[in-house]
Amino acid sequence: MGLFHTKTKSWLAALLVLVGSMGSMSLAVQGQQMPAALEIVDVEFSDNISYDEYLKEVEKFDTPSSEVVLDMALSPVTKEGRPPALEQNFEGEKGPSMRMEDSETIVWNFVIEQVGVYHLQFHYYPLPGIGNSIVRGIRIDGDYPFREASTIELERLWSNKSGERQYDYQGNQILVEQVESPAWTCTYAWGMAGRPGEPYLFYLNEGQHTLELVGESEPMQLKSLTFVPVSEWQGIPYKDIKREYEKAGYTRVSENAVIRLEGEDATTKSDQSMFPLADRTSPAVKPYDHARMLYNTIGGNQWTNTGQWMEWRFEVEETGLYSVSAHFKQALKIGRASIREIYIDGKLPFAEAKNIVFPYKSTWQSAYLRGDDSQSDGQPFEIYLDKGWHTIRLRAGLGYYTDVLTQGRNILFELNEVYREIVMVTGSTPDVYRDYHFDQMIPDTLKKMKDISARLKELESEINAIDSESSKDVADIKRLYIQLDAILKDTDSISRRLVNYKDNIAAFSTWINAQMGQPLELDHLQL
Repeated sequence: MGLFHTKTKSWLAALLVLVGSMGSMSLAVQGQQMPAALEIVDVEFSDNISYDEYLKEVEKFDTPSSEVVLDMALSPVTKEGRPPALEQNFEGEKGPSMRMEDSETIVWNFVIEQVGVYHLQFHYYPLPGIGNSIVRGIRIDGDYPFREASTIELERLWSNKSGERQYDYQGNQILVEQVESPAWTCTYAWGMAGRPGEPYLFYLNEGQHTLELVGESEPMQLKSLTFVPVSEWQGIPYKDIKREYEKAGYTRVSENAVIRLEGEDATTKSDQSMFPLADRTSPAVKPYDHARMLYNTIGGNQWTNTGQWMEWRFEVEETGLYSVSAHFKQALKIGRASIREIYIDGKLPFAEAKNIVFPYKSTWQSAYLRGDDSQSDGQPFEIYLDKGWHTIRLRAGLGYYTDVLTQGRNILFELNEVYREIVMVTGSTPDVYRDYHFDQMIPDTLKKMKDISARLKELESEINAIDSESSKDVADIKRLYIQLDAILKDTDSISRRLVNYKDNIAAFSTWINAQMGQPLELDHLQL
C-alpha cells in the first residue's frame, strides 16, 4: 500500500438485508415473506424502525440538486406556538439566530419541491452547559423517521488553553489544559448506524412538511438547519477539480511559500481528550529533547474514534496551488492503515479527500497527500488557496472500509438472528445426544445460513482485493463460513457446535469493532 494512496475500486454490490427488531422471535417466523420494497413516492416511516431498515428503503430514491434552508425567515415557533428568543449578530454571525434551551422544541413548516434523500446540516453555536454533547431529536411530520433520529449528537469545541507554555523546575513541559472554545460551526447529522461514519439520509417527498427539533440535552444558539444535496458530501472527483484549476490558470506557489502547522497546536478539536503528547522516539519530531519532556505531537489512541476531528487555522500569504504533506506515525493498528478525511474551510476539496490513507509503520513517516495514477497521475493532490485565513480539518473516517463494515454489521445481525432461532429449538444448553430434526424444524434458518456463508466469502474476497496482506484480518471470517458449511453438510451437528458458533460470532463482532478504530499520531502538517 503506497503512502497516502487513495484506494478506489469497483465494489461488489452490497447485499443489504431488511433486518427486523432485536426482540424475541417465534417459530412462526419461518417461511414468512419479507415486506415488499416501496413502490410509491408517498412514503411513511415509524420511529420504531432502525436506520438500517430505513436506509434500505430510501437509498434508492434520487438525490435532489438544490438545498432547503430552515432559518429564522420561515418563522419557526416553539411547540407551544410562541416565537423563539431571537438575537441579532450573535458572536459575530450576521443576522438573526435563536437561543434553544436543552429541553425546548422548535417547529418549522417548510415546502419540498424536489423529492428525494438529503443530508441534514446544523449551523450552531454551543452555549454554556454542563459540558456534555448537545443532543437533539429530529421529528419530520410528527414522527422520528428512524430510532436514531431521536439522539443526534452535536459536538462541543475544545482547544489548548491560551498563554505561554509552562515548564517545571527540571525543564519538563507542563501539559496544557483543554478548555471549551465555543464558535459558530456547521456539521452534519452524523451517525454510526447504516453506513457507519457517514451523515444520515433523510427522505422527503414533495409538498408541505413540518420539522420539530427536539431538545434532549444542553443549550445552543441556532442559525439554521439545511437539507443539503447528497452530492455535497460525496464531493467532486479530483480530475474534474484539476481541470477547473487549469482552466482558471492557477499555478503552484513559490518554494518559499511554506506553511507548517504543528499537530500539538491544533486550533480546535471535537473532543476534550485530544490533548498534546510527548514523543522522544525520534529527533525528527519537533521540538525534541532527549532528556526533557516536551509536548510535540497529538493523537494516537486519543484520536481513533470515527468522527473525531482536529482543525488548524492558518494564514496564506501567497495565492496559488498548495500540496499537503504530513509527518505522522501509525503504529497502533498493526498491519492496517488508518483513514482521515480532509476538509478545507469546512468543505471537501475533492471526493478523494474522504479517503486519505495513513499506512502502518512502527516508526515516523513523512508523505504527501496523493492519489493513485487514475486520480492524480501519482502526483500529490493540489489545493487552491487564496490569500487570507483558512482552516484545514482532519476527521477520522472509514474510507474504503465503509462498505466492508456495512456488510459486516449486517451479516453480524443475521448471525445472531440465526443463533436465536436455533436456541428456540434447543434451549441455551442443547442436549448433544438428542436428534432435534433441524432440517424439519428450522428449514428457513438453514437456507439463511447458506446465504450468510456465501456473503462471508464475498466479504473475504473484497477485503483481499483492498489489501493483499490481509490474512490475519480475514481469519475470523474464514472460521465462520467454514463452520457454517460444515453445519450445512451435517445439520445434526448443530447442537454440538452451538457453543463454538456463539464464540465465533463474538470474535467476528470484535473484529468489526477493531476495524472501526482509526488511530493516528501527528507531528505536523506542511503546505
